[in-house]
Amino acid sequence: FAWQLNGTPQPGSNPTFNATTAGTYTVVATNPANGCTASASITISQNTTPPTAAVQAPLGLNCTTNQVTLTTTGTAQGANISLLWNGPGLVSVANPYQPVVNQAGTYAVTVTDSSNGCSATATAQVTNNQAQPQITLDGGSITCADSSTALTATVNTGGNPYVFNWFTADGVLAGDINSLSTVAAWPGTYFFALTDLVTGCTDTAQTTVLLLADGPTNVVFENTNAGCFGQCNGEIIILEVTGGQSPYLYNFEGAGNTTLSTFGNLCAGEYEVMITDAGGCTYMATATMTEYPEISLTIGPDTLIDLGTGFDMSIQTNAGPIQVAQVLWNELAISCNDSDLSCYNQYVSPVFNTTYSVLLTDQNGCTATASRSVVIRKERNVFIPNLFSPNDDDLNDFFLIFTDSSVKQILALGIFDRWGNLVFQQEQLDPLQFTGWDGTFKDTPLPTGVYSYYFDVLFADEVRIQYSGDVTLMR
Repeated sequence: FAWQLNGTPQPGSNPTFNATTAGTYTVVATNPANGCTASASITISQNTTPPTAAVQAPLGLNCTTNQVTLTTTGTAQGANISLLWNGPGLVSVANPYQPVVNQAGTYAVTVTDSSNGCSATATAQVTNNQAQPQITLDGGSITCADSSTALTATVNTGGNPYVFNWFTADGVLAGDINSLSTVAAWPGTYFFALTDLVTGCTDTAQTTVLLLADGPTNVVFENTNAGCFGQCNGEIIILEVTGGQSPYLYNFEGAGNTTLSTFGNLCAGEYEVMITDAGGCTYMATATMTEYPEISLTIGPDTLIDLGTGFDMSIQTNAGPIQVAQVLWNELAISCNDSDLSCYNQYVSPVFNTTYSVLLTDQNGCTATASRSVVIRKERNVFIPNLFSPNDDDLNDFFLIFTDSSVKQILALGIFDRWGNLVFQQEQLDPLQFTGWDGTFKDTPLPTGVYSYYFDVLFADEVRIQYSGDVTLMR
């Protein structure tokens, strides 16, 4: 036979036709011997519809849900339908329409229709939200000044709603336990627990409230001497505080709190320092400032003396020789050290009113001064007799001038007879060594009569006075 397919000759005596598209196919067979034909037609349809595939994502994994079931509502079902899953955390596919997973990631299902070999794929994204809530606690301490302290929680859950509460095992909560801020009324450990209502994640933070009521118990001072008696050069330094909590504040003699620990320009005496620690606890301490002992020094009371006389002026002091570094007599221009005890006594014989002062310096550099005023009584004690009898009876045999120590020197003397003749003359005489005139001239006794005299007298204060008059010589 000769064959045709839809009018197209086909080779071979028994051909096979493969239809690749849908449509009507007509086959005609012709007998070449007689030209007779026969035909037949067939209509072929095409089925390329894929099966439906759909996956619904669950709420996701979180702190309370560690596995979820994927749902496939709308996915084709039937004996000719098969499902193939792919993903990072497949736990069970016993029910391929509801697989169980325990990891976040992308899960894909391929649905195949065995009747036409078509397939379809659907995916679902599984999330894992285990973000921990962030909690920060601010607390304080129980101190001498504060018997309670505020506790405050700062929370970050990314905007998710949450529930929380405060609790303690050994403290005392005196505030609302369901508020972000509460009050601790006793030392101890305080906890804040929070649950994120979206993720189910929880967190607990804790803070410790300390008891800072153990105040300072001792203080160590370093004192420098105030210096010489009456000076205020002392310094008190707080070296160390024992007990309590730093930093410390110092209230020196009620001047107010300060962090400064050095106090200067202090006189001798006792000083109170109030120490306050960081917890408000206080401690009162006393620091003693010393000074070098006062030097007592005197050289005696003011004195009245006669011109030409003198006296010993002596130092009286409570400083022993070993304590004395120097003695300076100002007006006498005398200086000596501690080993020269003779310096303590000075003979003075002023001829003018004089104030003597002495400066004593001890081994610490401390000084004392004393003064003494000496007033001169100038009574020019000169007596010249008006009669003498040089008759060798040892009574009033010489004409003398009577003086005292106020007279320094008789510069000159002269005796004249009634005619003005010089009968006796001397110069530069020591008043204490003048032996007088014996009533002679050139070793010849002069007769009874009235004679004139003059004396030129120099006193101890350099005052010069001339004395003149008459004296009677009797034999």
